[in-house]
Amino acid sequence: MAILSAYYSTKGTTRPTNQDALIIRSADTDGGPLVMAAVCDGMGGRARGELASATAVRLLSEWFENDLPPLLRKGYAFPALRGSIEAVIRRISLTLENYSENHGIKLGTTLTMLLLYAGHCVTANVGDSRIYAVGNDVRQLTRDHSVVQRGIDIGAIDPKEAWVDNRRNILYQCLGESEGLEPDILEQRVSPSDIFLLCSDGLWHYLDLETARQELCACLPGHGDGMQAKLSELAHRVMEQGETDNITAVAVGLV
Repeated sequence: MAILSAYYSTKGTTRPTNQDALIIRSADTDGGPLVMAAVCDGMGGRARGELASATAVRLLSEWFENDLPPLLRKGYAFPALRGSIEAVIRRISLTLENYSENHGIKLGTTLTMLLLYAGHCVTANVGDSRIYAVGNDVRQLTRDHSVVQRGIDIGAIDPKEAWVDNRRNILYQCLGESEGLEPDILEQRVSPSDIFLLCSDGLWHYLDLETARQELCACLPGHGDGMQAKLSELAHRVMEQGETDNITAVAVGLV
């Protein structure tokens, strides 16, 4: 199998800086190709959100290099992997908290991560960056940790009205605030031919999922250059519809 990966990131139309960060890491192993991808969105209303998201991807990269290989050499076991992922997520959050306390500022970031290995798909999420599985249809694999999503879950908010709710950017948990931190770490059932789209909320707010499916699937069997162009097109389409936030999109798959 070959690894398919591409990304596109922009500060958008009005923001002075890009507070998003991304990482794509891959390796050939005895168990086959290993892919990790993640998107982090530094909190727009927090001081130096770009530092928070960059810190998160740096610590994830260290985890991929140092913690993950010995874990997988023992064979794939989701409970052990879940524990290790939760540990690195809490390490990131604590690192941001300590920096905030030492420098008198407040750092925060979302994190959504995908791991593909030996036919297994594992996702981890804190905040409202998302992962979609794109194939014959489009499925959202992550659940937003937002006030609006919680309102939808309890029936207090109509899903059709969620996108215009002025609370849609309010999160009830993020990295940098460990109190009550409960990351979603799940083993997902997906198709071997799926493409995975990871993105910050700057993309998904206005994203037409069927258009995204058609554009990304048109790249299969695909190569990086064609996929990157498609991600750029999707980002510019949502900007044309009025999105002003930072936008980051990552596409990965095994083909």
